[in-house]
Amino acid sequence: MLADRNRALTGHTAAVLAVCGTPGDRYAVTGDEDGTVRVWDVVTGRCVGRLGGTGAMWTRCT
Repeated sequence: MLADRNRALTGHTAAVLAVCGTPGDRYAVTGDEDGTVRVWDVVTGRCVGRLGGTGAMWTRCT
C-alpha cells in the first residue's frame, strides 16, 4: 500500500522505541522515549493522532 517504503515519519522528539501496524496496514502506531504515542497514515505519511508524553512508556501490539 505504501508507495515509498523509505518515507520518514517525522514528529517524535525522542527516540522511537515501538512501532506497530494496524490490520490492513493503513496506519502505523509509534511510541517514543518520552511516552508520546503517534498514529500515522502510512499512505500520506501524516500524523493523524497523538497521545502526549506522560514520561511513562508501555507497549502492547496484538
